[in-house]
Amino acid sequence: MNMINVFIRKILDGDYTDAARILEAILSNYDLKRLFRRVIVENDIAPLIYNLFNDLIEKYSFSNEIISLLRNNKEREKYRDELLVKTIDLLDSNGFDYVVFKTFNNIGTIDVDIDLMIHPWDYWDVVNILLENGFYAIDDLSKTYATGLMIHNNPIVLDLHTMLTVLGIPYVSHEHLFRGRKWVKINSKEYGRISVKATGPISEALVRIAHAVIKEAEIKLDDVFTVAPIYLDKNLESKLCKDLASESLEYAGAVFTYVIMDSLAISGECMRKELAKHLVGLGLAGKASIIPPYNFSRTASIIALLHRLIVRSEIYMLSVIPRNVLYRRNAAHIGHLFVKSILR
Repeated sequence: MNMINVFIRKILDGDYTDAARILEAILSNYDLKRLFRRVIVENDIAPLIYNLFNDLIEKYSFSNEIISLLRNNKEREKYRDELLVKTIDLLDSNGFDYVVFKTFNNIGTIDVDIDLMIHPWDYWDVVNILLENGFYAIDDLSKTYATGLMIHNNPIVLDLHTMLTVLGIPYVSHEHLFRGRKWVKINSKEYGRISVKATGPISEALVRIAHAVIKEAEIKLDDVFTVAPIYLDKNLESKLCKDLASESLEYAGAVFTYVIMDSLAISGECMRKELAKHLVGLGLAGKASIIPPYNFSRTASIIALLHRLIVRSEIYMLSVIPRNVLYRRNAAHIGHLFVKSILR
């Protein structure tokens, strides 16, 4: 493991004394400090670093950059909470069920969107209520599996899902998200305590594994800090293994394990056994990047999705890609590769 990965592993283990010693060595070295700055920016972990190691950050004249990133994060948090409260108030007052996922984490990172799942049969009713109450669409509303909406003077996007998909192909069932939810309390500076129906720890870990492997071919540190505690608890890891199998995501779990074992020496007993079943296929994934975000070959993403489709007898769903590629907001998604391969 390189020094930055050792530093991350020490934080995951709760060994903050050793982590501080390693961080001091990183900040004392010009090249490592520059690399570490990139890790902070690309993983948006300024809140984590500032909260744990503020003294060292100030000692090595790193605080100005960190504070600038913290300010951006705080702004996003204010806007996220505004959008969240407005959305769930409308859903609750009109009797619509929902679950928020891939939106909260335990390291203080605030993303640029809120991911929210509703039932497919509620889609048009929910959309109409949102549009009547100040929301506007930024996607084609006929894309009913996932569409984006915003409110004025707020940069955060509400990603409204009825399925969790890549280019219209489901990679986690919406039933799984609803089964695995719980009430979560969010402390908001603007709104006090917000009660939200969100994915529980195991369900959230499963979603992040599937999203990171199948949709992004990239594992960021908020994914690692969400999934790693499950790996390190034998009972929770066993439940995660069963859930991955029930969603035909064994290969996606094996890829995630392969990457973080190689980068951070993290794995669990059940996940190691699953990894061993797929070693030949994992060779196609190649080596992940040496620092987070951990990028790897999209070949692994394609194989993980194909594995799910084959096991569930849903290979026919590849036919929806050419139609749905027109809706892409992120050209990096693996459907782009599928379309190119079909057109060749």
